[in-house]
Amino acid sequence: MDKKYIWQYLFAVILILFSLIFVLKNNNFKVLSGVSFSDVFVSIFIALVIYSISGLQYLFLLRRYGQTKLNLSDIFLLPIAMNFWSFIIPFQGALLYSTAILKFKYKIKIAESFSINIYSYLITIFIAGLIGMFFVIRDKMFFSTISAISLLFVLNPFIIFLLNALFQRWHIRQNNILFKIQQFLFAIVYNTKLLYKDLRTTLIVVLINIVHTFLSVIWYYWVISIFKINLSAISVIMLALLAKVSLILRLTPGNLGIDQLASGGLIVLLGGKAVDGVLVSLFITFTTILIVFSLGVLSTIYNMKYFQATDFKSIIKSLLKRT
Repeated sequence: MDKKYIWQYLFAVILILFSLIFVLKNNNFKVLSGVSFSDVFVSIFIALVIYSISGLQYLFLLRRYGQTKLNLSDIFLLPIAMNFWSFIIPFQGALLYSTAILKFKYKIKIAESFSINIYSYLITIFIAGLIGMFFVIRDKMFFSTISAISLLFVLNPFIIFLLNALFQRWHIRQNNILFKIQQFLFAIVYNTKLLYKDLRTTLIVVLINIVHTFLSVIWYYWVISIFKINLSAISVIMLALLAKVSLILRLTPGNLGIDQLASGGLIVLLGGKAVDGVLVSLFITFTTILIVFSLGVLSTIYNMKYFQATDFKSIIKSLLKRT
């Protein structure tokens, strides 16, 4: 294993232990011991519905490229397996796994696969920005940090169009490594731009993301009700949005520890107790681990037959080739 991964795993363990100690020191042992099997079961059920919504988005985007529709099993299991790989390969394991599946199982070119994933990520950011701007306007937080971040998120489609224009003006001599990198990046940005320009596709994906966000908020409300935590509506919504945005960049395996710190910090910024955010995030993470280390592992094992001994290193190397 790469040394940098070992350090990331160690950092994640330290952060999770710190989060658990922090929660237990705030007299939450009785609250945790009072969680029933039915509480966990309902949490798992809601999470599985959310994963299925993510799978429907991939189904629609694959049809957009005129490919064979996503298998019924992958509609349900692909997002779970992607999350599993975010625990195995920190930073972008989910992106690498989905790229491998789309290339070797569904014959999607790597640049197009990356475009689908980046487009999905950017739509998620866009929705988070819209919801953030709603609260900024409602609560008149025009010059706050939340206002600046929300505005940046909303404007992300324009960044793609700007990058596309810059790549077209970037002239590099052919037949060298920089030219191949430029062509690959241009293909990703160009395909993402095409998806954005397809208003029907964008509208449907936005609606799917709104449903996904709504269900995520319900999930967080359920967890909060388990622990009888008193949080405002904006706090619950912002926690759910933070979890969605954190899927894009995993600094530790599965963002273990990072999600807890971020959730606690967010609740403090919104006038609540850090321990409440950490506790809710720990339970969400616990539910996620139960799902991805069962169904995610099974899905990965089943789909390995499509790779034909091709590992993730070869996928990364092939990113520099025109596919």
